[in-house]
Amino acid sequence: WTPLLYNKQCPLLPSGAVSRDQMAAQVKDGGTVFDWMQQNGYFAVEAGSRAGYLAYMHEGRLSRLFETFPEQFSDIHAVLSQAVSFPYGMLFASREELFFARYGKALRDEAHTAIRFIRRQLADTPDCHEIGLFRGETEYEYPFWALLDTSRHPVRVEHLFVENVSGRLPYPRGEPQPCLIIWESDEEGPNKLRYRDQDFRRAMEGHWKVYVSEVAVLSK
Repeated sequence: WTPLLYNKQCPLLPSGAVSRDQMAAQVKDGGTVFDWMQQNGYFAVEAGSRAGYLAYMHEGRLSRLFETFPEQFSDIHAVLSQAVSFPYGMLFASREELFFARYGKALRDEAHTAIRFIRRQLADTPDCHEIGLFRGETEYEYPFWALLDTSRHPVRVEHLFVENVSGRLPYPRGEPQPCLIIWESDEEGPNKLRYRDQDFRRAMEGHWKVYVSEVAVLSK
């Protein structure tokens, strides 16, 4: 029953708390880092606890963490990304948590932030109906389809910069003309992308980097 109840990606019972000992073992001065995060509301635990489930890791929290611990940030982020952290278990998890269950809590939160950002861009730009995806072969994309809510704003999504054998095949609906490009990668990535003689500037950092067309006006 243990694999079913505490499955790493989809635990039925609460699972995945980050411990102070784990942080201390993987991060320089990790005990101090854990205490600071606890005191500043990064964990859904009472003061003094030695472990806790991550609170919502929005972009502002990640930025503050980087500003406070710049040298340790990459190691801290690795620990948080590995923490699947389901404080309520899958039976009571939100729809978005279920969609991104394979990712750690920090990456799930980054994905939610990216989705909300893209929704705002689409809402503010009625003429934007094509999105490009640039991602690895092992990544999956269906959560984005479900959460973009294309019933209100029809969107065509196509893979760009395809390097496998299918990259030689023509697009069934013709060459895409994206106004947004989503690049899923842990690499830092360039500040700009160029696709079919069109320049895109990076508008959002993180594992899911969002690039917006420099031609289209995508925000007011």
